[in-house]
Formats: sequence, C-alpha cells, structure tokens
Amino acid sequence: MWLLVLFSLLCVAGCNTAPAATPPPAPNQITPASTQTTPSATPISETTEIAEINNSAINIAILSPGNGSQLAGSIPLLVAAQPGADGQLYIQLSDVAGRLLLRQVHPFAGGELDVLLPFEVSRPPIPARLTVRTLDAYGRIAAMRSVELMLLGEGESHILAAEGEIGLEIAEPSNQDSVASGNLTVQGTVDFYSTRPVSLQIIDRQERILVAREVYLQANANGTGHFETTLTLTVQEPTWLQIAVTAFGQQVPGASYFDQIEILLTP
Repeated sequence: MWLLVLFSLLCVAGCNTAPAATPPPAPNQITPASTQTTPSATPISETTEIAEINNSAINIAILSPGNGSQLAGSIPLLVAAQPGADGQLYIQLSDVAGRLLLRQVHPFAGGELDVLLPFEVSRPPIPARLTVRTLDAYGRIAAMRSVELMLLGEGESHILAAEGEIGLEIAEPSNQDSVASGNLTVQGTVDFYSTRPVSLQIIDRQERILVAREVYLQANANGTGHFETTLTLTVQEPTWLQIAVTAFGQQVPGASYFDQIEILLTP
C-alpha cells in the first residue's frame, strides 16, 4: 500500500514541475548596442566658437588737467570715456622714478568722470604721470591715455588746458580682420616723431604675450611719424589676437599713447 502512495506522489510532482524561468538582468547590466546608427552631430565651426569683441570704438580723453599742469595737494581730473568690459575705470599716478603714488578704481558706465585725486609729496616739484585706462573682456588694456604733470608740495595749482588729441593709430590690419597664418604686416601712424621706439605686442585672450618687439618710427616731412614691421605668426586653429602698440613719454617714464585692435588669425 505504501508503495502505491509513494508512486502517486512522484507522478503528481513530475506533472506540476514548471520550466525554469530566465533570470532578470542585473540592475546595472549593459545591453548590447543597437545596430541602428545615429547620425553624427554636425561639427561646430572653429570660428563660431570664438566670440567677437569689437574694440574699435573704445576710447578715452583726459579733458583736464592738460600736459604740463602744476598741481598742489590734489588733481581735479575730468575724463570722457567709453566703458570697458568690466565697467571700471583704472587711474594711477606715478612719479619720475616710476614709483606708484596713487591708484584708484572707479565704477564707470560711460560718459564723464569728475573726481578729485589727493596726493602728498615730500619735496617739490616732482614730475609725474597720470594714467587712465579701461580693460577688455579678457583683462587686456582696451584704451589708455596719460598726461605729464608737475606735483607741488606747496603753492598754488596752475592747470593748463588739455591739448588736442595726439593720435597713435594702427592703420593695418583693420580691427576684426581675418588674417591667414604666415607673414603679418603691422603699420600705423603717429602725430609726432621721436627717436624712441614704440612697443608692439601680440596678446591672446588668455593674456599671454606671444610677440613683443620694439619698432622705430620713421619721420615724415611734416614732423609726424609712421611705423611698419612684419611678423611671422602661425596657429593650428582660428585664434583671436590683440595687436597693441604703445608710445612712451620722453620726460616721465610710462606709457604715453596707446592703440589696439583685434584680429582673427586662421591656419
């Protein structure tokens, strides 16, 4: 009897056994990639990745004091300018030895700035240079002007009128030009002639100075001057570069006149 019962139980177990289920994939299992190809994205042009900055309109004029003014105790500065990229106007005063006497940074949205700059000198008179500048979006000088002054420890101020704008201009290439790698000719004009060379720099948007050279002026018959030099520049991809030219004062050290443009150098 017990054999019959055992045989019946085995039959029931065999009939109810289900096929083994396929285990589910592990939670982070990577499935095979589809054989369907996805169209590749259209590559972005190198030139569209580089924002253009038009620096040609940025300018500064020191309306007062004029060159040669004698100041005692303070400098009444009047400046007309277009704002830099950071909305600041940078002012500094340095003496004939190059020592910094004053530095101020003023929020500036454009138009005119009228400010009184106090100073103290121990032994009069001291020749000095007052410089005003703005910066571009990459921390480089966008515009700069300066005047030479005489600082007095005592006495009365004698303020001279500002002279007409003395020009220093880069004539070639033009601002925002696209220039192919190779030989690059830079030339320009100045409204004065000096035996002292101007400084020419090529600066990228990371503020790296790629080229720095002195260029001597050539005299024109009317007493003005011009400069010209040829550089060899090569890049692997389109690159925005600033060309900056600076003229220096004869009596007081420091930058006197400045001009800059930005070009796109292509391979």
